[in-house]
Amino acid sequence: SAIAKVRALPEVIDYLKRVPNGQVLVNGEEDNSYSVQVYEFKDGHTATFNWYTVDKTTGEIKKEF
Repeated sequence: SAIAKVRALPEVIDYLKRVPNGQVLVNGEEDNSYSVQVYEFKDGHTATFNWYTVDKTTGEIKKEF
Protein backbone atom coordinates (compact mmCIF):
# COMPACT_ATOMS: atom_id res chain seq x y z
CA SER A 1 0.00 0.00 0.00
CA ALA A 2 2.97 2.36 0.58
CA ILE A 3 4.02 1.79 -3.04
CA ALA A 4 0.49 2.46 -4.30
CA LYS A 5 0.32 5.74 -2.33
CA VAL A 6 3.64 6.95 -3.78
CA ARG A 7 2.68 5.82 -7.32
CA ALA A 8 -0.47 7.98 -7.02
CA LEU A 9 1.47 11.21 -6.43
CA PRO A 10 1.21 13.56 -9.44
CA GLU A 11 4.98 14.01 -9.76
CA VAL A 12 5.55 10.24 -9.68
CA ILE A 13 2.81 9.65 -12.28
CA ASP A 14 4.56 12.21 -14.52
CA TYR A 15 7.99 10.66 -13.90
CA LEU A 16 6.76 7.16 -14.76
CA LYS A 17 5.21 8.49 -17.99
CA ARG A 18 8.55 10.06 -18.97
CA VAL A 19 10.67 7.14 -17.73
CA PRO A 20 8.99 3.86 -18.74
CA ASN A 21 11.65 1.82 -16.92
CA GLY A 22 11.10 3.72 -13.67
CA GLN A 23 10.71 1.69 -10.48
CA VAL A 24 8.88 2.32 -7.20
CA LEU A 25 10.23 0.14 -4.42
CA VAL A 26 10.16 -0.07 -0.62
CA ASN A 27 13.85 0.22 0.16
CA GLY A 28 13.81 0.40 3.95
CA GLU A 29 11.62 0.26 7.01
CA GLU A 30 11.67 1.84 10.44
CA ASP A 31 9.35 1.37 13.41
CA ASN A 32 6.52 3.44 12.01
CA SER A 33 7.42 4.22 8.39
CA TYR A 34 8.53 2.84 5.04
CA SER A 35 11.21 4.38 2.83
CA VAL A 36 10.11 4.26 -0.79
CA GLN A 37 12.57 4.96 -3.60
CA VAL A 38 11.50 6.11 -7.07
CA TYR A 39 14.32 5.50 -9.53
CA GLU A 40 15.58 4.00 -12.75
CA PHE A 41 18.60 1.82 -13.43
CA LYS A 42 20.48 3.53 -16.24
CA ASP A 43 23.97 3.23 -17.71
CA GLY A 44 25.11 0.88 -14.96
CA HIS A 45 23.92 2.94 -12.01
CA THR A 46 20.79 3.84 -10.08
CA ALA A 47 19.37 7.29 -10.89
CA THR A 48 17.04 8.27 -8.05
CA PHE A 49 14.12 10.59 -8.80
CA ASN A 50 13.19 10.95 -5.11
CA TRP A 51 12.79 9.18 -1.76
CA TYR A 52 9.50 9.20 0.12
CA THR A 53 8.72 8.31 3.74
CA VAL A 54 5.28 6.78 4.23
CA ASP A 55 3.89 6.69 7.77
CA LYS A 56 2.56 3.20 8.52
CA THR A 57 -0.28 4.48 10.72
CA THR A 58 -1.51 7.64 8.98
CA GLY A 59 -0.33 7.00 5.41
CA GLU A 60 1.18 10.50 5.38
CA ILE A 61 3.86 10.90 2.70
CA LYS A 62 6.93 13.11 3.04
CA LYS A 63 9.34 13.57 0.18
CA GLU A 64 13.03 13.78 0.91
CA PHE A 65 14.02 16.31 -1.76
